[in-house]
Amino acid sequence: MTSDADNARYNRRSDLQVTYQGLADSPIAFAKYSTQEKLADNRVILIHGFTQNHLHFQKIAEELVSAFECEVICIDLPGHGGSSDLTKNLTETGELLMSFDQRSIWVGYSLGARHLLTMCAAHPDRQWRAIFSGVNPGIIDPDQRLERYNSDLRLANKLSSLKDDKAGFKQFLIQWTSQSLFLPRNLTEDDLNARLQNQPVALASSLITSSIGKQPNLWPNLGELAGHFTFITGGEDKKYLQIAEQIKSVANNTFRFVEISGLGHAAIFDSSETVIREVGRLLAK
Repeated sequence: MTSDADNARYNRRSDLQVTYQGLADSPIAFAKYSTQEKLADNRVILIHGFTQNHLHFQKIAEELVSAFECEVICIDLPGHGGSSDLTKNLTETGELLMSFDQRSIWVGYSLGARHLLTMCAAHPDRQWRAIFSGVNPGIIDPDQRLERYNSDLRLANKLSSLKDDKAGFKQFLIQWTSQSLFLPRNLTEDDLNARLQNQPVALASSLITSSIGKQPNLWPNLGELAGHFTFITGGEDKKYLQIAEQIKSVANNTFRFVEISGLGHAAIFDSSETVIREVGRLLAK
């Protein structure tokens, strides 16, 4: 939990500037948080999870700007938010995101973490500074990978059927965020309203193009990564704690592992101080 001092430190600054660029202005939509005092080469890129968008990182973005005088970019992944009309797979999205790589620090959550890891693996020559929260490097077994892809296709079909059903889409989001994976987190009104800005058909497209069932197996690439990497996992997220243990078995000395006790898959949104601390560590690298 953040202390009163932390809350005072991270209050919205009066000089905070927030701008949004949609697809007409950029190959991928994003929100930018900055102040006139921004330090050169201090840029942090935040990449959200499935059914989220840039709004979910608003609080963390404001805290980062206040703490480090940095510029913060909150991405809308293809099929989400202002990028709803964009259809790209993991690899193609990674190439779009590379335009932001100016000595940036990257933070990816869940789907965003898989996008980030795919990009890092495609450019192993770069010295990355990356934070992954709830990342899965891939499904190794081909049969399990196909099974997962077929499952995502069924979910995509369900989403597509909700195109003109606002009540049904809202109920889908409530059910999605009520999975045991996310416990003990409860869906807030702000969280739900942000997710409702997405379009069900666009989310279905994201599921099809970015399914972990289509994602290449990135486990062999982990040992080739260069730079500094932090892996954050909620202490109640048993599935991803196990994945983190597997990553440890192939880790090199630039890998750092952080467990947030008492929280689930979306731990970083309830423990923003962890993100602030880990970004601060990477800024010093």
